[in-house]
Amino acid sequence: MCGINGIISLHRDAGGIVHAMNRHLHHRGPDGDGVYIADPLALGHVRLSILDLTNAGAQPMQFGCWVIVFNGEIYNFQALRDILVTHGYQFSSRSDTEVLLKAWDCWGEDCLAKLEGMFAFAIYDTQERRLHLCRDSYGVKPLFYSLTNNEFLFSSELSTLVHAQATLPEPDRDAISTYLALHYIPAPQTGLMNLFKLPSGHRMTVSFAESRIQALEPIQWDKPFEPYDNAIGITVDALDQALAHSVKQQMVSDVPLGAFLSGGVDSSLICHYASQVHKEPLHTFSIGFTDAGPEYDETAYAARAAKLLGSQHHAVCVELGSLSEHIDDILSRIGELNADSSVFLNHIVCAAAREHVTVCLSGAGGDELFGGYYRHQALLALEQLNYFPKSVVRLFIKMLSPFPQNRDNRLGNLVRRMIRFLEQREGDGGLIGMIRQDRVYPQQSLFLSKSPPRTLLKVLEYDFRHFLGDNILCFSDKMSMLHGLEVRVPFLDPGVVRLAEQMQNRQRVTLGEKKVLLKQLAARYFPHDLIYRKKQGFAAPVEVWLRKLRKAELKRRCMDGLVTQLLPEGVIDDLVENFVIRNRDLSLQLYSLIVMNQWFANL
Repeated sequence: MCGINGIISLHRDAGGIVHAMNRHLHHRGPDGDGVYIADPLALGHVRLSILDLTNAGAQPMQFGCWVIVFNGEIYNFQALRDILVTHGYQFSSRSDTEVLLKAWDCWGEDCLAKLEGMFAFAIYDTQERRLHLCRDSYGVKPLFYSLTNNEFLFSSELSTLVHAQATLPEPDRDAISTYLALHYIPAPQTGLMNLFKLPSGHRMTVSFAESRIQALEPIQWDKPFEPYDNAIGITVDALDQALAHSVKQQMVSDVPLGAFLSGGVDSSLICHYASQVHKEPLHTFSIGFTDAGPEYDETAYAARAAKLLGSQHHAVCVELGSLSEHIDDILSRIGELNADSSVFLNHIVCAAAREHVTVCLSGAGGDELFGGYYRHQALLALEQLNYFPKSVVRLFIKMLSPFPQNRDNRLGNLVRRMIRFLEQREGDGGLIGMIRQDRVYPQQSLFLSKSPPRTLLKVLEYDFRHFLGDNILCFSDKMSMLHGLEVRVPFLDPGVVRLAEQMQNRQRVTLGEKKVLLKQLAARYFPHDLIYRKKQGFAAPVEVWLRKLRKAELKRRCMDGLVTQLLPEGVIDDLVENFVIRNRDLSLQLYSLIVMNQWFANL
């Protein structure tokens, strides 16, 4: 796991800029750095050593006419190495980078389909003067780029790309409109003009001559997840074997390895398989709030699962009193525009994990692959709701409206969800109507204008590509790499993903249960009440934190920055007034404005 950078510039010092980019990315690679300079091109790499800790694995790495900088892990590199040996290739290291480099030399871009892993890399053809950028199928490893003023730059992090620009980029109002609705920005947009994220499963080629740089449009080399309703379905045994294989393959490491454990279905299963392989008690990590109520604390469930697994468990307990300090610190370093409240929980638990291990397994992807969100059930229920006259539905909403609708209260959260669900009777019945957060200040953007997914299969595909790929995986990478921690995602193994595509819909979600088949598998190894308990999710008590702020301070934070260029002051006044005086839960909307101000101020 590392950080990569590069530049092709016809008018600036490429070597000097790539050295500066490496320094900005030092947190991603504290174990070493390197550069390759061949004006007008320069490539940079910072290294977090995971496999082959010797200098033989250092980058940039060269072979023949190729030079590569690579971030990620290729889990099947040993099998690929054996195949390449039969083609006459020899190896001087135990690193997956050398295997990737020679796989590209052997098969070219066709090697991408042979890779099992998480990756973002740039490989330069010194003969043709072409640079190829590639990103893994599922978007685990990020890659940002820009082409402005006849200058091409790329980096593992948006903030590094911004710092390398000749001038500060302007905000992209269309992308920010999407952010205000969804609280993250789908690729390829980033929130800044002319700065882009290479979408998952895409590659692009950049060529240059003496007076011109040309970047071709990104090409999709793999479509990550296409679920269908298979009449045959899959068996629990097949899923069991696929997950066991994935976890075992992803545990190859020359440094200490552990796993996140919330006590939920996904992380508990990953930790089960890891414990079967790990020779010593597995280090496991959870996080919870000591004074925010049971809605925000799963540490008791995690401790119970850890005891069953025999792991060496570490529970991180956070007090609300210190939350403001954590939030301000993390928002100053996030780099990307994202208002998911899980961001700073990720930051805190990654910091704790890094004290013990260098690699951590995560349960991310289980909800998107197997149908784990309430909205997946809601889509099924919408078919029944449409039989009710709209007048009856409006009456139900009117009856529920006086009740609390707060996320930090179990009843209030239920009422909030019921109202949001019933309101879909008036809407278009699509996913975006369920999840968008901009009802107080409706937004329009190119992304929001697309026809929304309306069926369970299309919603699962959307959640996998965007909610997981453009949101969860993005902040997980950023928060973990701030601490030099590599996070691996066993659910995102091609064998597991292909199986998840082939399930029957009733193995995914029913009106009475989410993640039907996955829970049946988990119940083989854990008690029924641990697996079939109410889903809590990995969220922070943002509403509790915001209610501790004075009204004037809350408004100042919302008005202090970019927001004033995009929303009228009256809209923000109404948000604050309804939140503070009328006790409406508008915490996520207010938090998203605070995040946006902090993000732009720290560019």
